[in-house]
Amino acid sequence: MRRHLILSLFLGFLTLALDAQDFKKRDIRILQRLQIDTAKYDLSDARIRWNMESIVHAHRRANLNQGFAIGFTTVGALNIISGAIILSATSNSGTLGNELARVMGTISVAGGIAYGAVSIPFWLGAKKNRSLTYEQRAKLP
Repeated sequence: MRRHLILSLFLGFLTLALDAQDFKKRDIRILQRLQIDTAKYDLSDARIRWNMESIVHAHRRANLNQGFAIGFTTVGALNIISGAIILSATSNSGTLGNELARVMGTISVAGGIAYGAVSIPFWLGAKKNRSLTYEQRAKLP
């Protein structure tokens, strides 16, 4: 009895491992959004399978990079705008409140510029991964 239980568990895990080699539904949807008809290709061929997996991987990385780039750019733009509003609202009188507001506005603008600078590599990474997606797509037979 114990042997049968161990054997059935082993076979169950083996079938799960073999099933993991198939494309997931979300991967198929990504390929369909990229106008790649998976029904036309033999997915058991290792080369075609590798190309499709690399297309999905590059597409995901491009989307992730683009998401971070949009987030950093948005925060940077909001910081620059709020810093400019604070700086324009301060008067030229030398009171402590105005000096503090001027410093906070300057820090906000500088932070916005820094966020904008941080977003640049993410934009470049998204562009690189998009082009990699289309290069891999062209390699499909």
